[in-house]
Order: sequence, then structure tokens, then C-alpha cells
Amino acid sequence: PDARRAGGLGFAREGDAIAIVGPLEPSLPGSELAKLWGWDLPDGLPTIDIDAVAGAQAVVREAVRAGALRSAHDIAEGGLAVALAECCLGGGIGARVAIEEGLFWAAAPGATGPEADWSGISAESADMPAIASTLFGEGAGGFLVSGGKRELLALAQRTPVRIVGSVAGEALQIECPTRAGGERIELSLTDLARAHGALAELFG
Repeated sequence: PDARRAGGLGFAREGDAIAIVGPLEPSLPGSELAKLWGWDLPDGLPTIDIDAVAGAQAVVREAVRAGALRSAHDIAEGGLAVALAECCLGGGIGARVAIEEGLFWAAAPGATGPEADWSGISAESADMPAIASTLFGEGAGGFLVSGGKRELLALAQRTPVRIVGSVAGEALQIECPTRAGGERIELSLTDLARAHGALAELFG
């Protein structure tokens, strides 16, 4: 109703908490990464809880209108890692994110859980598919938001909220657990901007 309260996707203030809001359960089948890997399209996609997704949208919309969020962005094509990069570029500020084990579990085709057989997937380590599902899997109902930690946690009364990090620095840093101990992805804003700018060649 008030255009001055329209939300932006870019991170806006150093020290703000970053959270994933909504019933997001990402999976690789049908995703942009699966397409790059050459996977066949699945016969079907996971069932979506329409009420939960609509509820998350309402919560985020109302929080933006109330000024409780400093940024809000949907987690869509490319998944969480791409949304994080877009939020960093949109605000010209970095982020430090830690992905805790079990934040999501999303199975590859035919998988039944964390001990599933990943031998048919082209990846450098047995940990890679699980990490890829978390960072690049896609699903309905997820938003990446930033703001005060208290304000973000208050949203948990109506929809799932996972605090994953904070707005900080001049790079996107993502810590991921692996069986070997952990992996860190770190890309400067300059590198992110260069990669994003290269996309223009595809649409020129």
C-alpha cells in the first residue's frame, strides 16, 4: 500500500542477522545445477504444502510493510548460494554464513537419506551432493532475509526461521560441514560482480 516501504533484496547494514524464512526443503532434481550436471528431469517433484508456502509469503510481506526487515529476497533459481550472492551484490556488502549439518536434507534421485549411494553423481567427494543440495537445491517457500536478530526470531511464531549468519565484510563466506571437517567458500564482491556481469553476454 505504501511504496516507500517496498522491500529491497540487497543486504543493507553491517552486523544484521541473516535468516532463511519459510518451509524451504531444497532438492537437486529439476534444479539449475542438475541441468548443468546433465541430469534427466525427474518424473515428478516433491509435494508442496501450499498453506505453509502461502503463510510464509504473508509473514514476509507483513514484516516488510512493518519495517521489521532490512532486506528480503526469494530463494529461487540456483538456490541458497545464488540468493546470497544476489543479496551481497544488491547491497554492496558481504556476508558470513555457516551451514549447520542437518539444516536441510534433500535427496538425490533414488536416495533415501544421508547414507544414500551417490556413486552415480559426478562430484569430487562423497560430501559434495549433500552440500550441493543445501547450497544449490531448489524448492518452494523460502526467503532470505536480514535485520535485527530479535525481529527475525519473532517471525518463527508463524513460519520456520533459521538464522544462518550475518551481514559483514567485502566477501561472501559460506562455511559448510563435511565428513573431512569442513569447507569454506569465499568469493569477493569483485569476483561476484565479474561473474554476474558475464551473464550479460548470454542476453546481449
